[in-house]
Amino acid sequence: MQEIKIEIKNRSGKVRSCTCKIASTWNELDPDVYPYIASVYLSPYKEKMHTAVSLFTLLLCKHHQVVNYLPATDVHSMLFVTDFLFEKLDLTTNLIPVVKAGGKEYHGPKDELENLTFIEWCFADSYFERYVFLKKQEQQDPANEYLDKFLAVLYRPKKQSYDPLAIDHDGDIRVRFNENLIKERAKDMNYLPCHIRDGIVLWYMSCRQKIENDHPHIFPQKKKISGSEPDFGWMGVFDELTGDKFGGQDELARTNLFTVLFSMERNQIKFKKYKNEAY
Repeated sequence: MQEIKIEIKNRSGKVRSCTCKIASTWNELDPDVYPYIASVYLSPYKEKMHTAVSLFTLLLCKHHQVVNYLPATDVHSMLFVTDFLFEKLDLTTNLIPVVKAGGKEYHGPKDELENLTFIEWCFADSYFERYVFLKKQEQQDPANEYLDKFLAVLYRPKKQSYDPLAIDHDGDIRVRFNENLIKERAKDMNYLPCHIRDGIVLWYMSCRQKIENDHPHIFPQKKKISGSEPDFGWMGVFDELTGDKFGGQDELARTNLFTVLFSMERNQIKFKKYKNEAY
Protein backbone atom coordinates (compact mmCIF):
# COMPACT_ATOMS: atom_id res chain seq x y z
CA MET A 1 0.00 0.00 0.00
CA GLN A 2 1.02 3.63 -0.46
CA GLU A 3 0.07 6.78 1.43
CA ILE A 4 -0.69 10.24 0.12
CA LYS A 5 -1.47 13.38 2.09
CA ILE A 6 -4.25 15.53 0.72
CA GLU A 7 -4.77 19.12 1.85
CA ILE A 8 -8.02 20.95 1.17
CA LYS A 9 -8.41 24.69 1.69
CA ASN A 10 -11.93 25.93 2.47
CA ARG A 11 -13.36 29.33 1.60
CA SER A 12 -12.06 30.94 4.80
CA GLY A 13 -8.54 29.76 3.98
CA LYS A 14 -8.39 27.10 6.64
CA VAL A 15 -6.54 23.97 5.55
CA ARG A 16 -7.86 20.53 6.34
CA SER A 17 -5.68 17.52 5.62
CA CYS A 18 -6.19 13.79 5.46
CA THR A 19 -3.87 10.87 4.83
CA CYS A 20 -5.15 8.19 2.48
CA LYS A 21 -3.86 4.67 2.17
CA ILE A 22 -4.34 3.38 -1.35
CA ALA A 23 -3.30 0.33 -3.32
CA SER A 24 0.12 0.22 -4.93
CA THR A 25 -0.32 -3.09 -6.76
CA TRP A 26 -3.17 -4.73 -8.67
CA ASN A 27 -3.57 -7.42 -6.02
CA GLU A 28 -4.06 -4.79 -3.29
CA LEU A 29 -7.07 -3.20 -4.96
CA ASP A 30 -10.27 -2.95 -2.96
CA PRO A 31 -12.56 -5.76 -4.20
CA ASP A 32 -15.56 -3.42 -4.16
CA VAL A 33 -13.79 -0.84 -6.30
CA TYR A 34 -11.80 -3.15 -8.57
CA PRO A 35 -14.62 -3.93 -11.07
CA TYR A 36 -15.06 -0.21 -11.78
CA ILE A 37 -11.31 0.18 -12.25
CA ALA A 38 -11.46 -2.72 -14.71
CA SER A 39 -14.19 -0.98 -16.69
CA VAL A 40 -12.14 2.22 -16.95
CA TYR A 41 -9.04 0.22 -17.87
CA LEU A 42 -10.84 -1.70 -20.63
CA SER A 43 -12.65 1.30 -22.02
CA PRO A 44 -11.87 1.76 -25.73
CA TYR A 45 -12.20 5.52 -25.37
CA LYS A 46 -8.92 6.20 -23.60
CA GLU A 47 -7.38 9.61 -23.12
CA LYS A 48 -4.58 9.07 -20.63
CA MET A 49 -5.09 12.14 -18.46
CA HIS A 50 -8.84 11.61 -18.19
CA THR A 51 -8.32 7.89 -17.53
CA ALA A 52 -5.70 8.61 -14.86
CA VAL A 53 -8.02 11.04 -13.05
CA SER A 54 -10.85 8.48 -13.12
CA LEU A 55 -8.55 5.77 -11.76
CA PHE A 56 -7.15 8.11 -9.11
CA THR A 57 -10.66 8.90 -7.91
CA LEU A 58 -11.48 5.19 -7.67
CA LEU A 59 -8.25 4.39 -5.83
CA LEU A 60 -9.22 6.86 -3.12
CA CYS A 61 -12.22 4.62 -2.29
CA LYS A 62 -14.14 6.24 0.59
CA HIS A 63 -12.16 9.48 0.20
CA HIS A 64 -13.08 9.88 -3.45
CA GLN A 65 -15.20 12.98 -2.88
CA VAL A 66 -12.16 15.08 -1.93
CA VAL A 67 -11.28 15.24 -5.63
CA ASN A 68 -14.24 17.60 -6.08
CA TYR A 69 -12.61 20.13 -3.76
CA LEU A 70 -9.08 19.99 -5.17
CA PRO A 71 -7.65 22.31 -7.82
CA ALA A 72 -6.84 20.52 -11.07
CA THR A 73 -3.13 21.19 -10.54
CA ASP A 74 -3.22 19.38 -7.18
CA VAL A 75 -5.03 16.41 -8.69
CA HIS A 76 -2.55 16.19 -11.56
CA SER A 77 0.38 16.28 -9.13
CA MET A 78 -0.94 13.16 -7.40
CA LEU A 79 -1.68 11.07 -10.45
CA PHE A 80 1.67 9.28 -10.06
CA VAL A 81 -0.11 6.91 -7.65
CA THR A 82 -1.91 5.41 -10.64
CA ASP A 83 1.34 4.58 -12.47
CA PHE A 84 1.29 0.91 -11.46
CA LEU A 85 -2.04 0.46 -13.27
CA PHE A 86 -0.47 1.59 -16.54
CA GLU A 87 2.93 -0.06 -16.18
CA LYS A 88 2.04 -3.74 -15.92
CA LEU A 89 -1.12 -5.79 -15.63
CA ASP A 90 -0.16 -8.47 -13.11
CA LEU A 91 -3.38 -9.19 -11.26
CA THR A 92 -3.46 -12.78 -10.00
CA THR A 93 -5.83 -12.56 -7.03
CA ASN A 94 -9.44 -13.25 -7.88
CA LEU A 95 -11.07 -10.12 -6.50
CA ILE A 96 -14.50 -11.33 -7.66
CA PRO A 97 -14.68 -14.81 -6.09
CA VAL A 98 -18.48 -14.95 -5.98
CA VAL A 99 -21.18 -13.44 -8.20
CA LYS A 100 -24.96 -13.43 -8.06
CA ALA A 101 -26.67 -13.88 -11.40
CA GLY A 102 -30.19 -14.93 -12.28
CA GLY A 103 -31.01 -15.16 -8.58
CA LYS A 104 -28.27 -17.75 -8.03
CA GLU A 105 -24.82 -17.71 -6.49
CA TYR A 106 -21.84 -18.71 -8.61
CA HIS A 107 -18.26 -19.25 -7.45
CA GLY A 108 -15.18 -18.50 -9.52
CA PRO A 109 -11.76 -20.16 -9.74
CA LYS A 110 -9.02 -19.70 -7.17
CA ASP A 111 -6.26 -17.12 -7.53
CA GLU A 112 -4.11 -17.54 -10.66
CA LEU A 113 -6.71 -20.00 -12.01
CA GLU A 114 -4.86 -22.62 -9.97
CA ASN A 115 -7.78 -25.04 -9.66
CA LEU A 116 -8.81 -25.05 -13.31
CA THR A 117 -8.99 -28.43 -14.98
CA PHE A 118 -7.60 -28.83 -18.46
CA ILE A 119 -11.03 -29.18 -20.07
CA GLU A 120 -12.19 -25.97 -18.37
CA TRP A 121 -9.23 -24.15 -19.85
CA CYS A 122 -9.93 -25.55 -23.32
CA PHE A 123 -13.53 -24.37 -23.26
CA ALA A 124 -12.93 -21.08 -21.43
CA ASP A 125 -10.04 -19.96 -23.59
CA SER A 126 -11.81 -20.91 -26.81
CA TYR A 127 -14.87 -18.88 -25.81
CA PHE A 128 -12.64 -16.02 -24.64
CA GLU A 129 -10.75 -15.81 -27.93
CA ARG A 130 -14.00 -15.89 -29.86
CA TYR A 131 -15.41 -13.12 -27.66
CA VAL A 132 -12.37 -10.89 -28.22
CA PHE A 133 -12.36 -11.56 -31.95
CA LEU A 134 -16.06 -10.69 -32.38
CA LYS A 135 -15.73 -7.61 -30.18
CA LYS A 136 -12.90 -6.32 -32.35
CA GLN A 137 -15.16 -6.89 -35.33
CA GLU A 138 -17.78 -4.78 -33.52
CA GLN A 139 -20.23 -7.68 -33.50
CA GLN A 140 -21.38 -6.93 -29.98
CA ASP A 141 -24.38 -9.28 -29.63
CA PRO A 142 -22.60 -12.49 -30.72
CA ALA A 143 -19.53 -11.35 -28.75
CA ASN A 144 -21.63 -11.12 -25.59
CA GLU A 145 -23.01 -14.61 -26.20
CA TYR A 146 -19.49 -16.01 -26.11
CA LEU A 147 -18.66 -13.89 -23.08
CA ASP A 148 -21.66 -15.39 -21.26
CA LYS A 149 -20.45 -18.89 -22.13
CA PHE A 150 -16.91 -18.02 -20.99
CA LEU A 151 -18.25 -16.81 -17.65
CA ALA A 152 -20.45 -19.90 -17.31
CA VAL A 153 -17.38 -22.13 -17.64
CA LEU A 154 -15.43 -20.36 -14.91
CA TYR A 155 -18.24 -19.52 -12.47
CA ARG A 156 -20.32 -22.42 -11.21
CA PRO A 157 -22.59 -23.25 -8.24
CA LYS A 158 -21.13 -24.40 -4.93
CA LYS A 159 -21.05 -28.12 -4.24
CA GLN A 160 -23.93 -29.18 -2.02
CA SER A 161 -21.70 -31.22 0.28
CA TYR A 162 -18.64 -28.98 0.14
CA ASP A 163 -16.20 -29.75 2.98
CA PRO A 164 -12.63 -28.43 2.66
CA LEU A 165 -11.52 -30.87 5.40
CA ALA A 166 -12.95 -33.98 3.76
CA ILE A 167 -10.52 -36.74 2.76
CA ASP A 168 -11.70 -36.63 -0.83
CA HIS A 169 -11.67 -32.80 -1.10
CA ASP A 170 -10.42 -31.82 -4.55
CA GLY A 171 -9.57 -28.21 -3.74
CA ASP A 172 -12.55 -26.75 -5.60
CA ILE A 173 -15.68 -25.25 -4.08
CA ARG A 174 -17.44 -25.37 -7.47
CA VAL A 175 -19.43 -28.27 -8.82
CA ARG A 176 -17.59 -30.33 -11.41
CA PHE A 177 -17.45 -28.78 -14.86
CA ASN A 178 -20.09 -30.10 -17.25
CA GLU A 179 -20.10 -28.68 -20.78
CA ASN A 180 -23.76 -29.70 -21.21
CA LEU A 181 -24.78 -27.03 -18.66
CA ILE A 182 -22.91 -24.11 -20.21
CA LYS A 183 -25.78 -22.89 -22.38
CA GLU A 184 -28.26 -22.80 -19.51
CA ARG A 185 -25.92 -21.14 -17.02
CA ALA A 186 -24.84 -18.63 -19.66
CA LYS A 187 -28.38 -17.23 -19.54
CA ASP A 188 -27.79 -16.28 -15.90
CA MET A 189 -24.42 -14.72 -16.68
CA ASN A 190 -26.14 -12.35 -19.06
CA TYR A 191 -27.64 -10.62 -15.98
CA LEU A 192 -24.24 -9.71 -14.55
CA PRO A 193 -23.51 -5.95 -14.49
CA CYS A 194 -21.00 -4.75 -17.06
CA HIS A 195 -18.41 -3.76 -14.45
CA ILE A 196 -18.45 -7.26 -12.94
CA ARG A 197 -18.04 -8.81 -16.38
CA ASP A 198 -15.16 -6.43 -17.09
CA GLY A 199 -13.52 -7.32 -13.78
CA ILE A 200 -13.58 -11.04 -14.55
CA VAL A 201 -12.34 -10.50 -18.10
CA LEU A 202 -9.41 -8.35 -16.97
CA TRP A 203 -8.39 -10.82 -14.27
CA TYR A 204 -8.48 -13.68 -16.76
CA MET A 205 -6.42 -11.65 -19.24
CA SER A 206 -3.78 -11.08 -16.58
CA CYS A 207 -3.69 -14.73 -15.44
CA ARG A 208 -3.59 -15.83 -19.06
CA GLN A 209 -0.57 -13.63 -19.74
CA LYS A 210 1.21 -15.06 -16.70
CA ILE A 211 0.53 -18.58 -17.96
CA GLU A 212 2.07 -17.64 -21.32
CA ASN A 213 5.11 -16.08 -19.62
CA ASP A 214 5.60 -19.12 -17.39
CA HIS A 215 5.42 -21.56 -20.32
CA PRO A 216 7.49 -19.91 -23.09
CA HIS A 217 8.00 -23.14 -25.03
CA ILE A 218 4.24 -23.68 -25.37
CA PHE A 219 3.65 -20.04 -26.23
CA PRO A 220 6.95 -19.26 -28.01
CA GLN A 221 5.74 -16.13 -29.76
CA LYS A 222 3.75 -14.87 -26.79
CA LYS A 223 1.14 -13.90 -29.33
CA LYS A 224 -1.56 -11.55 -28.20
CA ILE A 225 -5.19 -11.94 -29.07
CA SER A 226 -5.67 -9.83 -32.16
CA GLY A 227 -8.33 -9.24 -34.75
CA SER A 228 -7.42 -12.42 -36.57
CA GLU A 229 -9.75 -15.40 -36.63
CA PRO A 230 -9.02 -17.70 -33.64
CA ASP A 231 -8.54 -21.38 -34.45
CA PHE A 232 -9.74 -22.90 -31.14
CA GLY A 233 -6.45 -24.75 -30.95
CA TRP A 234 -6.83 -25.97 -27.37
CA MET A 235 -9.62 -28.35 -28.29
CA GLY A 236 -7.26 -29.82 -30.86
CA VAL A 237 -4.56 -30.15 -28.20
CA PHE A 238 -7.03 -31.93 -25.94
CA ASP A 239 -7.77 -34.43 -28.70
CA GLU A 240 -4.05 -35.02 -29.31
CA LEU A 241 -3.27 -35.59 -25.62
CA THR A 242 -6.11 -38.06 -25.12
CA GLY A 243 -4.71 -41.54 -24.61
CA ASP A 244 -1.28 -40.17 -23.73
CA LYS A 245 0.14 -40.26 -20.19
CA PHE A 246 -3.05 -38.66 -18.86
CA GLY A 247 -5.27 -41.54 -19.92
CA GLY A 248 -8.64 -41.31 -21.66
CA GLN A 249 -10.82 -38.25 -22.20
CA ASP A 250 -12.37 -38.29 -18.72
CA GLU A 251 -9.03 -38.55 -16.97
CA LEU A 252 -7.46 -35.81 -19.11
CA ALA A 253 -10.48 -33.55 -18.66
CA ARG A 254 -10.21 -33.72 -14.86
CA THR A 255 -6.43 -33.21 -14.77
CA ASN A 256 -5.30 -29.89 -13.35
CA LEU A 257 -4.44 -27.36 -16.05
CA PHE A 258 -0.96 -26.69 -14.69
CA THR A 259 -0.09 -30.38 -14.54
CA VAL A 260 -0.82 -30.62 -18.26
CA LEU A 261 1.02 -27.39 -19.07
CA PHE A 262 4.07 -28.55 -17.11
CA SER A 263 4.16 -31.78 -19.10
CA MET A 264 3.71 -29.96 -22.40
CA GLU A 265 6.43 -27.42 -21.54
CA ARG A 266 8.83 -30.19 -20.51
CA ASN A 267 8.17 -32.13 -23.71
CA GLN A 268 8.74 -29.04 -25.84
CA ILE A 269 12.06 -28.37 -24.10
CA LYS A 270 13.16 -31.97 -24.65
CA PHE A 271 12.03 -31.89 -28.29
CA LYS A 272 13.93 -28.67 -29.05
CA LYS A 273 17.02 -30.01 -27.29
CA TYR A 274 17.04 -33.22 -29.35
CA LYS A 275 16.34 -31.24 -32.53
CA ASN A 276 19.29 -28.93 -31.86
CA GLU A 277 21.57 -31.87 -31.10
CA ALA A 278 20.52 -33.61 -34.30
CA TYR A 279 21.66 -30.65 -36.37
